[in-house]
Amino acid sequence: MATMLAKSKRRGGRGRRIAAWQAAGGLVHAGGLEAALFQVDAVIDPNNAGYMTVIDDRQFRRIRQAGFVYGAKIQVSGTSLAGQVKFKVFRLNGAVFDFVGESELFSFPAGSGVTRTHTFTFSAPLACQVGDCMGYATPESASKQPKVAWKSDAPGMARYVYADVQLSNAFAAVLAFAPCVEALTKRPYLAITGDSLAAGYTGNAGLYDTGAHDITHDPGYQVELLQPGLRYQNFGSGGKSWDWVYSTSLTPALAVNPRVLMVHAGVNDAAAGTPWVNVQASMELVKAACDAAGVKLLVDELAPMTNQNDTVAAAMRALNVNYAAWCAANGVRLLRLHDEFGRLRASTGFLDDLLAGYEAADHAHFSLAGKQRLAQIWRDAL
Repeated sequence: MATMLAKSKRRGGRGRRIAAWQAAGGLVHAGGLEAALFQVDAVIDPNNAGYMTVIDDRQFRRIRQAGFVYGAKIQVSGTSLAGQVKFKVFRLNGAVFDFVGESELFSFPAGSGVTRTHTFTFSAPLACQVGDCMGYATPESASKQPKVAWKSDAPGMARYVYADVQLSNAFAAVLAFAPCVEALTKRPYLAITGDSLAAGYTGNAGLYDTGAHDITHDPGYQVELLQPGLRYQNFGSGGKSWDWVYSTSLTPALAVNPRVLMVHAGVNDAAAGTPWVNVQASMELVKAACDAAGVKLLVDELAPMTNQNDTVAAAMRALNVNYAAWCAANGVRLLRLHDEFGRLRASTGFLDDLLAGYEAADHAHFSLAGKQRLAQIWRDAL
């Protein structure tokens, strides 16, 4: 009984620390186009036929953190008259997008020939799920409808309807642009990056790859279930290696100001025969960036993969040995996965195959049970 109470107190204390972290620090990117990328390649002129509602349906710009949208940024051309705008959240449901919620109507002054980015905080935050679409609506009269900036973005998925959409709609009209609108949320405690195992393949391809999109297979979602109130953003992508983590996903992951960065990568380095010196160089760059940002770095061991041959399996074990030495030397927490997830391979005499209960049908990725076990390890490390 005393042990159970102690564990309950630890969980409660962890929950309070996580909540306090997420509540502080201002608002960060949740979806849409990052304000730093706003660009006026086109503007939408006022249309006196009625409201205009626009959503951004580009997959990797969908909302990537569950909870709430607390505000938004929007860029308006300097040629606009004084205008008004309200922001909306929609959720894909088969062939239509279901209306989730909208903000109040905001006003801003005439552009006076200057393109401006405006930031608004909602009086009541909009509920959202990972994968929802951020949008906006502008009123019908020319004196109120601003010229919102759109950025060229082939193949682009700017969908629009000349109406104030508050129900389900197909948003059939599509243009190759990205509306210059960014959804804002409170910072997550956890950011995740790395390869397909980080993203949740095969059941979940994440927001950056084509394929299945089932949030229950996202290991970050499973952490949320274990630690209610924790928020995360997942930047994992299939087939990626440590150099990609540093060169591509690290910047947006750190930009959301997490407390912890979880990296699950290396199997693609092992399969490609990437020399340890190259992997180490990328890891050191990631560590330096995390240190500079005040973010705690956690690194996963490589778990076995049944579909990899004996040579790659040996390379994966060797990489884990190097991980252990590097993490010990650099003060980085290494999360042990290999033996936890492994079963004996007769040809090598090592735990080079995935346990059947943790193995997906492709013999490479984790089953849902495997993702749930991974989430337990992650949650305990937080």
